[in-house]
Amino acid sequence: QRTLVLLLAIASVGCLISGFAQGTAKTVVALAGRFGIAASFNMIFLYTTELFPTVVRSAALGFCSLVARVSGIAAPQIIALQNLEPALPFLIFGGFAVAACLTATTLPETKGIAMEDTLE
Repeated sequence: QRTLVLLLAIASVGCLISGFAQGTAKTVVALAGRFGIAASFNMIFLYTTELFPTVVRSAALGFCSLVARVSGIAAPQIIALQNLEPALPFLIFGGFAVAACLTATTLPETKGIAMEDTLE
């Protein structure tokens, strides 16, 4: 859980700073944000399988995948907002990363805990 929170924090800081940085600095912090998003995306799939009991695990993972794909469909529309304000897409993506980071802090730790088999 701590690793996921750290990766989401890196993503949020990178995205938010990219909205205001210029030149090479913008590229560097945007790449740091991209690293945080890519790493946390992979980690979320591993963490999701540990959170849910065996009987609903595949359905929960499928739902998480659905939400991720729908968000991927919406991403180009957010990028199009740069016509209004160049920093706006970075701020929106950074805001979602901050929300995800704060939400991840409320998730339970799964290290060393046996996985549940049933919903009871």
